[in-house]
Amino acid sequence: MSMLRQAVKPLGKTILSGILNFQNEVGLTELALKLNGQVIFQLQLEIFPSKMDYKKDYQMILHDVN
Repeated sequence: MSMLRQAVKPLGKTILSGILNFQNEVGLTELALKLNGQVIFQLQLEIFPSKMDYKKDYQMILHDVN
């Protein structure tokens, strides 16, 4: 969590910018922005391995595992 906060920096009053590196973690992740402890924005991302043909190879692996 602290690495994420270090990666994202404000650019002005309403813009946040940064590069998120998920290493070898694949799957779904959710990012939430909070203001005064309440979620004001929530984003769900699907992370794919960078050395694969994204959806095609990932779906084949999921099929093999299941």
